[in-house]
Amino acid sequence: MDLGEILIDVAAARQPGTPRSSHENRREKAFAAPVIVALGASIVAGGPIPELEQMLSVGAATMNMLNAIHALGYGGFWATGIDTYDEKLKAALDFEPDDKLLGFLFIGTPKNQERTAFRPPRAQHFREWLGRTSI
Repeated sequence: MDLGEILIDVAAARQPGTPRSSHENRREKAFAAPVIVALGASIVAGGPIPELEQMLSVGAATMNMLNAIHALGYGGFWATGIDTYDEKLKAALDFEPDDKLLGFLFIGTPKNQERTAFRPPRAQHFREWLGRTSI
């Protein structure tokens, strides 16, 4: 079964009673880029590396992949969405039950080099710590 069919099946299962055909637009996600990488983490619970650090390692690896993708002249972005958190999608992608699906990396050739995405002002997501003034 191809990814488009899987995405339709997963969406239809989330909304029982709706016709499967009403989820046909989900197929487009499977063709949003020439290469789509499912980002996963196989967490080792109770190991020497905290679970959070294991998940952050996937984030760091993904950022390294994005840096390489862009350095080679391609485009890429990391996306999540409702499907990322759906257990049925994890199962359809042959993830183990305890694995985490952390999103998808979409890779292709950019249509244009201009950045058109809205970026909030830096002050909305950045703060400077100047040390404690009192205890």
